Amino acid sequence: MTMLLADLDLGQIIIIVVAVVVGFLQWLWKLIKQGQEERAQRHAVPEDPEVKRLRDEAWRRQVQPTPSATPPPLSDPWGTVREVFDKMKEEMRKAQEEQTRPSLPPPLPRPVTAPPVPAAHRPVRVELSPQTQRPAVLQIQPPVAPSLPVLPVPATSVVYRKPTAEFSALRTLLLHPASLR
Repeated sequence: MTMLLADLDLGQIIIIVVAVVVGFLQWLWKLIKQGQEERAQRHAVPEDPEVKRLRDEAWRRQVQPTPSATPPPLSDPWGTVREVFDKMKEEMRKAQEEQTRPSLPPPLPRPVTAPPVPAAHRPVRVELSPQTQRPAVLQIQPPVAPSLPVLPVPATSVVYRKPTAEFSALRTLLLHPASLR
């Protein structure tokens, strides 16, 4: 440390400090003179009425908006969040509509009926009365349908779609609104 102080001369330090102070005073004096000159010019020259009228006209044009100009769009910081929630609501509404609107079940199998037995092969029972030897009662037995197996009716199946990544992110935002911060 003493080596650094030995290299510095007290005279050099005083010269540098005086130069800086004199430069600051010159700048300050120049600034004061410039302000005085501007004030003198403003008060010395009377304004021309034509210049004043043109200046007022320009000022009115700048201040009053033109009717054809559209206002600048307002910045809405929550607009994107609102759009995301609206989109998510729409997707959820569509998903609910698909769930409430059940798809048509598959058609039930039609029962298989046995083909009609021709009249010649139907069993006929005839009872003859002893007096007339004429058939008294004709009984025709209807053909017996083969028993059909009972098929179980399938339950209406629910289709589950795997949620997309965007839907999952939106769902997370809805469930945890503090995550927006």
